[in-house]
Amino acid sequence: MRSAFIFITMNFAVDRFGFSADPRLTSADDVMQAWQRLSSTPMAVKEILGSMFLPETVSRLLSRFTIMKPLTVVDYKKLIDVQVESVIHSRLFDKDGRNVGRIEIKLSPKYKFYLFSEAVIPSEGARHTVVTVQSKIASDIEAALNNIPKSSKFSTAPLLITLDFSEAKETVIIKAQITDDKLSQPEVIVRRAVALQFPSVKAKGKVKADRMRTTAHEFGHAFVGLQLGHRFEQIVVVSPKPGIGGYVKFNENNQLATSLISHVFASLGSRAIERIVMSENPTDPKSVLAITSGPSNDIQQATLQLFNALYEFGFDPGGGTIDRNFIMGGGKYADYASLPHDLAEKLGLLLRNMENLIITDLLKVHTQDWYVEKIATLARAGAMTEKDFYSLVENAYPGEYAKGDGVTTHFRSLFAKYIEAPSKAKTTAMKMKQGDQKTSIEENVDRYMAKFVTVLENIFKTKKPTSCEQLLTD
Repeated sequence: MRSAFIFITMNFAVDRFGFSADPRLTSADDVMQAWQRLSSTPMAVKEILGSMFLPETVSRLLSRFTIMKPLTVVDYKKLIDVQVESVIHSRLFDKDGRNVGRIEIKLSPKYKFYLFSEAVIPSEGARHTVVTVQSKIASDIEAALNNIPKSSKFSTAPLLITLDFSEAKETVIIKAQITDDKLSQPEVIVRRAVALQFPSVKAKGKVKADRMRTTAHEFGHAFVGLQLGHRFEQIVVVSPKPGIGGYVKFNENNQLATSLISHVFASLGSRAIERIVMSENPTDPKSVLAITSGPSNDIQQATLQLFNALYEFGFDPGGGTIDRNFIMGGGKYADYASLPHDLAEKLGLLLRNMENLIITDLLKVHTQDWYVEKIATLARAGAMTEKDFYSLVENAYPGEYAKGDGVTTHFRSLFAKYIEAPSKAKTTAMKMKQGDQKTSIEENVDRYMAKFVTVLENIFKTKKPTSCEQLLTD
C-alpha cells in the first residue's frame, strides 16, 4: 500500500504526570498545563519516552510523536451533550429517524451537573466520560420507560420526560408530562437512589469539630495568600483521600522575590489562624501550645521556600548570591556541609517571627468574631472556588486567573508604551482598599516585605526573636 500512514496511539499512566483520578485533585486545567509543557518542550517528551524505551528507540520516535490536546471544561460539556443526544436517538428513534414513541427527553440543569460531576475525570480523558455518560443516561431512560403506568393517561399520549437530580438526597428524579398539556404539572414516576463517586461536600446544621478545625487551617492558607495577591483554583475542607484533611489548590505564581516570600507567609497562614481561633491569647508565645501538629507539612514547605529565597535566589538584602545546590547537568559538582546549628536556629526564629507578623496583621484586619463567622460558613460549604471565597471574605475579585507576568510596578511604568496592560479587574482588585485597615493588596505586599526585611536583619544580627506585642506596637 502506497502513500499510507500508520497511526499508533499510546496511553500513559497518570502517575507519570502526578495526576490523580479525582477531579478535586486533578482538574482539566492541570491536564491542559501538562499538555502545554509537553507540546512546547521536546526535552519533556524525551524524558517521558526515555522512562519507557531505549535511547535509540526514543531518537526514532521523538520527531514523529504528537501529544493530543486534552479537553477543556467547555469541551467536556459539549461531549456530554453529544452523548446524551446519541443515546436518546438510538433508544427512541427508528432507523428512518422517526420518534415512534412520541417521547421527548429533557435534562434539568441539576441533572446535567450530576452527569458532569460523575463522568468527567480529567486524568482519565474523554473515553471515560463517553462510557460513563452513555451508561447513566441509558439506564435512566430505560427506568423512565419501564415505569410509565400502562393504564394511565401517559400510556398513549405524547410525553415529555424530565430527568432531574436531588443533590441533598443523592437521587435521580424522573418526571412525566403530556407534551400538549401545558397546564398540567410534571408527575414523578420514579426515584432512583445513586451511589455518587464524588458526593457533595456540603453540610447542614452543626458540623463536627475536626471539620471546623480543618476549615480554619485551610482558611489561613487561602486568606493570607489572598491578602498578598496569590491566586488559587479552589479551597476544599473535607478529605479527598486518606492522608489529606483538606487543601488550597494554589495556581502557579510568578518568580518575583516578593511573590516567593509571600508564599512563605501563605504556608504559615494555617499556623497563624490556628493560634487565633485555638488559643485565648494568640499573641502570647505560649499560644503555639494550643495548635495541632497538622501544619507540620506547612513547616516543611515554608522552610524549603525560605531557604531557597535566601540562599538559592539571593533575596536577602544583606546576604550574598550563590547556588547552594551545586547541581549542573544532572550531577553535583560540589558538596555543601549540613546546615549549621546556629543557622538552622536563626531560620527557625525567622519563620516564627513571620508567623507572629501574620497574627498581628490578621487581628488588625478583622476581629476574631469575623474570622469565626467566615470559617463556619466555609465549613458548611465544604468547598469553594476562588471567586466564591473572595465573595465570602468581602474582597474584590480580580477576574479569571492568568499566569503572572513577573514584573514590578516600576518595570511596568518604564515599559508602559510597549507591553500589554493588566486587566481592569486585576488592577481594581490590587488597589481596592479592604478590611478594617482599609489597605490594598499592593500595600499589604509592601508592608509584609518591609517587616520581613526588618525581622531578617534583627534575627541575623542579634538572634533575638520579635514578640507579637512588639510587632503590634511597631
